[in-house]
Amino acid sequence: MVFDGYDFEALLRVNPTRRLAPPVTDQTVEVPGRPGAVFMRQQINPLAIPVHAELRGRMRDHRDLAALRRLISSLLVRDEPCRLILPDEPGLSYDAKLTDPGELDTLWVTGEADLTFTAYDPIAYGQARKATLASGTTHVETGGTWPSSPVLTLTATGSGYVRVTDVDSGDYVLLAQSAASGATVTIDMAAQTAKVNGSLAAVDTSSDFFDLDPDGASVKVQYASGSMEWEERWL
Repeated sequence: MVFDGYDFEALLRVNPTRRLAPPVTDQTVEVPGRPGAVFMRQQINPLAIPVHAELRGRMRDHRDLAALRRLISSLLVRDEPCRLILPDEPGLSYDAKLTDPGELDTLWVTGEADLTFTAYDPIAYGQARKATLASGTTHVETGGTWPSSPVLTLTATGSGYVRVTDVDSGDYVLLAQSAASGATVTIDMAAQTAKVNGSLAAVDTSSDFFDLDPDGASVKVQYASGSMEWEERWL
């Protein structure tokens, strides 16, 4: 197990378990005079990840146990979610936080405990990908099973308004002002921000920040060229 960049292999033997899928809540509305309810949308809820942990190593006495407890606690307790990689899926990670340390005294006395991490963003992250975007349309193989939010780093190539379009959906992001030739334009679809030379830039009110379809996407760039980076997302 790797959490917040630290590999716990020398300290713990872990056995994680998973739900078949993240928990979901259906949002419905009742219509007067109509039986039942009308389905509106589905909400994917945070994912609890139970991890059974066994202590590795031989402790000589209770002082060694106490020192190890302090060390592991300092490595597990964080004030915000961190990347969690589990041994059964080494190619995927979650932004997760330890939310239940189990019976910690059990871990140090008998050598095992049940930990629970919570991924408030329940969609796993996979391989980091990057594609070169020329002026015009570029098709990319997105990967994963869930839409990904890319970051585009572009260089303005003309005096027009930089525009990036998801050809399949028609959604686009259009700068509200033209960028000088050679200016660096950064568009972050997850944060829904655009920057020119590091400063926030306004986008046209008709803009709609978009994600990449996991089955592949065609992205059209106008008045710029550069690159696009994203991480695969896995349900």
